Amino acid sequence: MCVDYRIYDKATDGKKKTEHALDMIEYWQTMSELHPERAPFTTVLIDAGYTSKKIMQYIVRKEKIFYGVMPKSRKVSYPDPGQVDEKTGKPKIIYKHVGDLNWDAQTEEGGSLRTFGITVCIEALPNDKPLRLFRMTAKHRTEYIVTNDVSVETTEDAKKVGDR
Repeated sequence: MCVDYRIYDKATDGKKKTEHALDMIEYWQTMSELHPERAPFTTVLIDAGYTSKKIMQYIVRKEKIFYGVMPKSRKVSYPDPGQVDEKTGKPKIIYKHVGDLNWDAQTEEGGSLRTFGITVCIEALPNDKPLRLFRMTAKHRTEYIVTNDVSVETTEDAKKVGDR
């Protein structure tokens, strides 16, 4: 496991937060290409201040996995199988803020969104690249975690990634 961080100080280097994050991702991509046995690079963990569309797009283009903390004000879209679009006959696409999702709702398989998360899309990310969104609660805090690792099926599985 490798950890990298940068101290954000725009006054010193003139770089924005996003530029720092992209620099780190590019650095580890290069190290992984030069030394795949010593610097395997597969996953990026992103803090809330860095979970931007630009960073997520970049990671998807590099074919890496990301787990990021989503602000509750970020809008996502998802098909609602309970509502059908009259024109297309397909499930209606719903747009909601992450914090406004009904986390007590049941999935098509009968489990709750709290347990199994929800498959969503985010504007400016390719719709053919679905994302999984999970709601995690700690003592006095709720966080929303988004990942392009759709093999993660439960909130508990998503929690384990951050515990490594």
